Amino acid sequence: MASIEDDDDRDLAGSQDGSSDNEMEDTLRDADDGGNDNEPDPDADADQDAESQSNASHASESAGVATQPNPDVEMSNTTAANSFSDPRAAFHPSVREKCLTAPTFDIVPTTAAPHSTSINAVTATADMRWVFSGGSDGYVRKFNWVDSVNSKLMLTVAQRHPFVDSVIKAGVLMTYWENMDGNTISPVYSLASHSEGLWLLSGLESGSIRLQSVRHDEGKEIALLQQHTSAVSVLSLTSDEKSLLSGSWDKRVFDWDLNTGQTRRAFGSSAGQISAVEIRPESNADAPGEPEPSQNGVAEAPAAPAPAPAAAGTEAATVNDIAATHPPAEMPNGSSQPMINGLPHAEELEPPSHTQESALPASAETTSNTDNLFLAASIDGTIRVWDRREPDAVARITSQNCPPWCMNACWSPDGNYIYAGRRNGTVEEYSLHKGLRSAERTFKFPQGSGPVTALKAMPNGRHIVCASHDILRLYDLKHEQVTRHSTVPFLIIPGHRTGTVSQLYIDQACRFMVSTSGNRGWEGNTTEVLLGYEIGVPG
Repeated sequence: MASIEDDDDRDLAGSQDGSSDNEMEDTLRDADDGGNDNEPDPDADADQDAESQSNASHASESAGVATQPNPDVEMSNTTAANSFSDPRAAFHPSVREKCLTAPTFDIVPTTAAPHSTSINAVTATADMRWVFSGGSDGYVRKFNWVDSVNSKLMLTVAQRHPFVDSVIKAGVLMTYWENMDGNTISPVYSLASHSEGLWLLSGLESGSIRLQSVRHDEGKEIALLQQHTSAVSVLSLTSDEKSLLSGSWDKRVFDWDLNTGQTRRAFGSSAGQISAVEIRPESNADAPGEPEPSQNGVAEAPAAPAPAPAAAGTEAATVNDIAATHPPAEMPNGSSQPMINGLPHAEELEPPSHTQESALPASAETTSNTDNLFLAASIDGTIRVWDRREPDAVARITSQNCPPWCMNACWSPDGNYIYAGRRNGTVEEYSLHKGLRSAERTFKFPQGSGPVTALKAMPNGRHIVCASHDILRLYDLKHEQVTRHSTVPFLIIPGHRTGTVSQLYIDQACRFMVSTSGNRGWEGNTTEVLLGYEIGVPG
């Protein structure tokens, strides 16, 4: 038989504030008033106050000890303070701490967006809210990446057939527009997006660069940057998003001032079509007390050598450390090598160029110190390292023991190594410690893997994602093969199969990776699909 206490408990459980009976009495009292609903009730406020105090006492008794504050816990509002301290942090997330020291990564494909055309370029906002892709059909597509990864749209059974079982989500296409070049539609060869999605840059086949709006009047042309004479294959924004580096099939690289729409400097030489342009990241091993560079980029005074960090060993001198010494400097291998702008040349020095392009005067506006050095890879296999303050190349890397071909190259996270993908299924590593004289190591993939068309270094500095014709691989740079029966130094990333990968994109927080299949106007068959991966850290 139920007791009175049980009835009271049910009453309290049925109403969150314990006032269900009081509300029923108020309803009946209002019904009895009849036609006096509109008349003021002088006792209503007093009744409500008394009832609220009674209900509050019942609720506090039912809550018991749980409502009492713990004297051992100090209440603070640090979370709210951190959220409002930097309002841009939500749009510019930093790398996850566990990704910086991860022993390995678990990269799983989950999202697919078929395009039915060769996808030449992909970019995204800093917070991965929007993802933009451009293809040979001349259309720029805008995807809602938040809805895509949250399973707002699923792939059909027929669409899932070419992929692995984990790929079940479909890319949510928000809108698309034509990449207009005057009155005609131009294929999209390159893309670069503002970090917060305010505007978008696209490379045209004619050599123009189209600056267009994204948030309002999507695809509306704001400005047209005209200097190249052939297809713009690469676009790379600086960290302050006020300058742009563009590479083209006309074998030239331009440094643009986006505030004025004019070029600061042109970097041209007898190279092949530009296939990759990447700005050197800021090195973590810079020496403290580094001298300030002069206007032409040469150190004005020597500085005392800094102690080598434990992680770098005896070869801890970086590019900036070498720049602080008088030329010629002694290299780690014992040879004396002349240097320009603090960077040792490769075996073949880049001859001074007296062309009209390289003679363009630099703008009076100073450039960012962290974005001065960049690499430019050519399709003929040559990689040049440039200083944005100098008209001539700082260093030149040529392919010696492999076919003369390079479709993509990248820096290591610390900016001390360069990785280049080759046609014979290998990746070459060049060290700035050794003066970029030759490849320090060569990573070979199984025979029949095909050309390495895309590379991306992981933030831990230990792994690099390599896209071959057959599949994607996560290569361990610290793997040591003791015997011939040792395990392979790479992990297979499922997803793309038997297709040319045009580009790999990893967001700033290292949460997602996007890969696209396309030949970028050169050669190779494609699967015409954009794949999204989720990056996890085991353990």
